[in-house]
Amino acid sequence: MPVIAAIQGHVLGGGLVFGLYADLVAMAQEVICSADFMKYGFTPGMGSTLVLPMRLGAALANEILLSERDYHGSTLRERGIGFPVVPAAETAATALKLANDLADKSDVALEKAMHETTFAQPDVIDRLNQRSGG
Repeated sequence: MPVIAAIQGHVLGGGLVFGLYADLVAMAQEVICSADFMKYGFTPGMGSTLVLPMRLGAALANEILLSERDYHGSTLRERGIGFPVVPAAETAATALKLANDLADKSDVALEKAMHETTFAQPDVIDRLNQRSGG
């Protein structure tokens, strides 16, 4: 099932990485984000060199990982991240809206093994055939 993160407080190092592991993210514009692993003398861990580029884009992720600087959620929004960045008071509601958008989907369709299970369902095959005229 999809995981939705509502990032409402500061996320530093592992907190940022864990938050970005979610399938969908809503972030407060006021939060401070940092991946300052090297500031403390160790290499970025927890899959951060995979997750940050995947969620934030390669250039921004490299900058965050190497610069040791703090970034506000609003700065990340201005830099073009691909998920909602809203005022803190709206973060939970935004995350709930993301969840509600998924709520009418079938459990089978939302599972990670979608292609293995969904395409084997008779109703899915019927819908695909109707859509393709087959």
